[in-house]
Parts: sequence; C-alpha cells; structure tokens
Amino acid sequence: MDLFPETIIKGIVRHCVGPKVQCLYMWKPKLLWLQITRRWTQIGRRYVYSEAFLECYMASSRALNNIHMCALAGAPTDRKWVSNIDLIASSGFNDSVSKLGLKLATAMTPVDFYRAVTEILTQHANKWPSINHVAVDMTRQFDQEMESSGMADVCQSFAQILEGVQQVEAGCDSLAHTRMVCGLIAMYVGQLSSLKLLDPMWFDIPSFEPTLRTLTVALGSPEIQRVPLVFAASLEHLTVHCLPRHFSWSHFTNNESNDGGTICFEQLVELRLNFMLDIENPGTLEMCKEVELSFPKLKQLVVSGCIVESCNSLLARTYPSSIENVVFGGSVGGVAMLARALFDTIDNLLVEVVSVAETDADEFYEATNRLYCDMAIEQEAALSVGPMASKLDIHRLMWPRLTDLVLQQPVEFYNVVELIEALPALKSLEIVQMRLERFEDESEVVRFGERLGEDTVPFGAPVTKLHIAEVACECPFQVAAGAVQFLMIKMPRLQQLVIDEYLDEYLEMFADEYCDEIPHLAEINIFGT
Repeated sequence: MDLFPETIIKGIVRHCVGPKVQCLYMWKPKLLWLQITRRWTQIGRRYVYSEAFLECYMASSRALNNIHMCALAGAPTDRKWVSNIDLIASSGFNDSVSKLGLKLATAMTPVDFYRAVTEILTQHANKWPSINHVAVDMTRQFDQEMESSGMADVCQSFAQILEGVQQVEAGCDSLAHTRMVCGLIAMYVGQLSSLKLLDPMWFDIPSFEPTLRTLTVALGSPEIQRVPLVFAASLEHLTVHCLPRHFSWSHFTNNESNDGGTICFEQLVELRLNFMLDIENPGTLEMCKEVELSFPKLKQLVVSGCIVESCNSLLARTYPSSIENVVFGGSVGGVAMLARALFDTIDNLLVEVVSVAETDADEFYEATNRLYCDMAIEQEAALSVGPMASKLDIHRLMWPRLTDLVLQQPVEFYNVVELIEALPALKSLEIVQMRLERFEDESEVVRFGERLGEDTVPFGAPVTKLHIAEVACECPFQVAAGAVQFLMIKMPRLQQLVIDEYLDEYLEMFADEYCDEIPHLAEINIFGT
C-alpha cells in the first residue's frame, strides 16, 4: 500500500476524513487511516491541515449541530463561529495551512467580520506564513452601511497576519463587501498571481501588476469603470463573466500607457468569455473601438452568448495551431466567424447554435459544414442545435466528422432516422423531444410496426449513447416504445440509454429480451425514477 500513487492516497483520505475536520475529538478516530505507513501519515496530514476555515452563523442556525465552536472574546451572543483553527494550532501544524476559507452567513458589517477574523487568527498564532490562498463566501446581504473610516485599518491588520497571500477568490452580494474585498486586493496587488471574483466589483486601484497569472472577473453593465488595467502579456488563464454585448478590450494592455495597437496575450493558454445576450448599453458602445488581438499560445477557448457584434475583435483573426479545445455558443453569425477563424486541425470542438432566423439558413449550413467536414477534429466534435433542430435538411448538411449531436427542439421520428443515417461518425445523440405521427386507426399502427420490422440493417454510425427526454405521440405507448426499440436494434454498439419514464417498464423488458442483439448495452436511465 505504500507504493500507491499520492493521488490515490489523497482520495482515500478525502473519502474517510471528509472535507472539513472541525475538532480533535471528531478527527481522532480517523487517525488510523493515516497511520498505515509513514508516507500515508505525511500525505494525510498535508490534506487534513492544508485548509483552515472560519464560518460565522446566527446562533440558531441548524448548521451548528454537533459542530465545535471557536471562542471569540467579546463576540455578540447572537453569532457563532465554526472553525478548525484551534485544531490546527493545538496540533502544531500552522505552517501546513495553505488556504483560508471564510464564510459569513449572518448579517454583519464587513469591517466587523474581518476584524473578528483577524482576532481569531491572532489568538492562535501571530503569523500564518504558509497561507497563500484566501477564499471568501458571503451569503447574506448587508443592511448596514460600510464604515469607510475603519476599512483601511482592518485591511492592514488582516494583511499583516497573512503576509503571503497570492491567490484571492470571492463571491459576495453587497456593495459594502465588494468594497472590503477590493480593499484587501489593493493590499496584496503587488504579489497576486490569481484573482477570482464571481460578482462585479468597483476597484480603486488603477491597474493590476504583471505578477497576475490567473484572472476571473464578472463585469455587468456598465463595465468600463469596474476593471483596473490588466497587463495582457503575463496572463495565462482569463475568465470574464457577464460581458456586455459590446465589450471594450481597452482594459488590457501590453504597456502602462495603453497606447493602442495589437494587444498580445503572449502566455495565455485558456480564455473563457460569457456574454450577456440581452443587455446593451449605448454609453459603452461609444467607448468601444476595434482592436487587434493576438493569442499565440492559446490552447482552450470557451465562449458563450456570442453574437457578431461581440465577436468582431475576438474572431476577426486566425487562431494559432496550438489551440486544442474550443467550446462556442452564440448566433449563426458568431459561429460563421468562428469557422473562418479556427485553424484546420483541432482536438475537441463543441458548438451551440442558440438562435437562427429563416434568413440565416445558408450561413448556418456553410459554417457548420466548414467545421464538421473541412476541419480535422481529432477527438470530440459536438454540435447543439436550438431553433434549427426541427428544420434540419439532410441534403444540405455535410457533417462526416460530427460525433455528438444535441437537438434542443422537437424532431419528427423519421427525421431522426434520416439524421443518424447521414452522420457516419455519430457516437452520442440527445433529443429533447421525439415526435411520432398521429395514427387515425389501428390499421395505420399495424403498418407502422411492419415498416419498422422490415428495416433491421444497423446504422453505420457507431452510436453508443441515446438520450431521449420525451417521446410525444397521440397513440398507444407500445407504438412509442416500438419506435425507440427500433432505434436500439439498429444501434448494435449502444451502451447507454436515457429515456422518458413513460416507456420504462416496456423498454426494460425489451432490453432483457434483446440483450443478445444489443450486447454492449450496460445502462438504462429512466427519467423520473
């Protein structure tokens, strides 16, 4: 067992000990798992003592049942602190803590909260030198106004006891707390390597430092005042949520003067952008200007909610051959720009077309045929179709490389059959709703079954997963089940079936009866059960 890889030992420890060890008496029985060998003990202790947490609740909170409390002199009696700080300090492993998690689940001003956190930490040690990561979770709106006169002192005291912080992540839902978080960021700005902010922030600092490698921010509208200047050349991972439709890239620069020209993200390997489709701010429009972007080392691109106006700077270029994975969601115009921008070879591609007008049909087929026919996609080639799903014309689509297809609108049964026959590489098919024609009398039902029974030649596509959320028909359920049964028989490699609960009993009986014809079927998931 001493030869197990460290990742497996960590997994066993994580499963046995759990994510939060609150106090010594809860942890002692689990010590046995860490004493198998000296190596297990070392790895296990690093996990157990790697993260400290401080959580503040109302005293009546159910979350406090059987939880060890952290004493705080002078603390209000209507609040209780949950923490493992005393366990870590009493065990002598202060130097092993790399992350501090803070959570506030009761009404409290940010100044009071951070003052209390600083006091608790100081009670157990003057310094926590190994903590380099602080994560803050705020779940309550603050009714109290921020006392700006006390914020600077509190931030300074907090930064003095936690001098080595290089990573900050925060989620908060009040202006008061965002100001406090921004105050803390200002204290650490010269040493931050990672900053993840899940809510819009108002910053007082003019710029981040070139030490920043990972940045996650949420903007909203107007966005131009929210983000300090970011040095593009040093970033390796960039995620921006809640982007206005017309986003200004003037937040990013290669030099302090931000004098325009090409903005080169020299080290960026991952770019994630989430646009807000329905928000438009005319004031921001006037400030936006076209810039040229460069991503020479980009490997992963994830974009959602993108329309043509959003894509001009982002996609008006050719991406490098280093790009490996692309996930793109947006309008047909955005997808068309993506098709022109990507290099000819890629590992994985997932495209979601979220809106298609009648006049966009030509552009839709031209763009998707370029992506799933002309490009060399080495592994997964996935497409999710919304409004066009029920109108797909198999005579116009050429998707020989498509491996995964999601149809987000109702599709007729016979159209599903034609689609599968037209997609030779298809491995996974997900249908929101499959419709069956209405039968006027019993004889039509019989003829329908006979037609299905005559066609037993397997599909050429190697389909291993079939997901049908709903089967809609005005006929006996045996007819609907028969249609799904027909698809299953023609998919000899089918391994997983996810189906409407309406057909569960019949299909389970069928799967048992025809198990020899579908030898690979290993899993049937029934909705609603």
